[in-house]
Amino acid sequence: MAIRSPASGVDAAVRSATNAASAIAMIISFCVNAVVEPPALHIVLNSTAGLTRREFMEIFVPDERGLPRVGRWIDVESFFAFGQAAFATPQAPRLFRALAQYQAALRYWNTGSRVLVLAHLYIACEVLTKAVQRIHQARLGLSDREHARLLGVDVTQSNWQMMAGNFARREYIFEGDKQVYDAARKASDDFEHGKADLGGVRQAADSVTRELFDLVRSAMLSLVPSLGQAVADQLMSKGPVDISPLYKQVTGYVISDEPSDPLNLGAAGELFPTLRWCSGIKSCRLEDDNLLVEPEDTFTVQFAPGHKFGTRDFAIYGGLNPG
Repeated sequence: MAIRSPASGVDAAVRSATNAASAIAMIISFCVNAVVEPPALHIVLNSTAGLTRREFMEIFVPDERGLPRVGRWIDVESFFAFGQAAFATPQAPRLFRALAQYQAALRYWNTGSRVLVLAHLYIACEVLTKAVQRIHQARLGLSDREHARLLGVDVTQSNWQMMAGNFARREYIFEGDKQVYDAARKASDDFEHGKADLGGVRQAADSVTRELFDLVRSAMLSLVPSLGQAVADQLMSKGPVDISPLYKQVTGYVISDEPSDPLNLGAAGELFPTLRWCSGIKSCRLEDDNLLVEPEDTFTVQFAPGHKFGTRDFAIYGGLNPG
């Protein structure tokens, strides 16, 4: 990503470009429903025309190594359509704060971090509540009190405005699903304040986070009325992507002619039996927008003398992604 920013110097340009890059990354993350981190700063230079001496800075950025990550192609048309609609909406300040929380939730969308996913998604719900409340109130042509009464709030109580927000969140963002709303709210509250065992919070998070993604996504799209329905439907059709690196697993048996000592299965100087892996990619090809990668793996057995390895199966896992 290259960003040109008018500024008084390199430091000011970096600050300005960083903010712009972060906003673009949030929008892309939402559009593809996979976390896109803000680009790491690599090269900065003064691009003013006609100079014989210009400031330049380069930051070393190491190449990413290891197995490929699962990802999703960017649909340029929907990206531009949503981005323009997001900047145009009167609810932009709250929308972009919610987008930041949504991006963070996608960052933790993996097999071990769904509690953090739920925490960030519920914060996004809280951020969106007032904006969604305003939209429905304007649609119905009601005052604050009238809208609160419609939601079932007792406006004679001193906390009626807070309750109106809670009721609006349940009815509009959670689409009236009291079971999911109560489970998400309780799990978020228990996690934030340490009110319950983490195992119970994790169980609740595992049960509601996938549905919560769709609810928050739908609520954010409701804040951009200028976005075409076809684009909104396309964005809603994308499930979240776990971009954790793929990992490989080989399963089999340690085999010996005679009964073996389980405490002495490793090679000389090693506590445990191991396999020395050599991983690579044999080929890559693009088929119908799918990048097909053929891995190539070999491993050397590092067992005590008289022991060998018998392979049962070999698998590559992609976290929470289907398939």
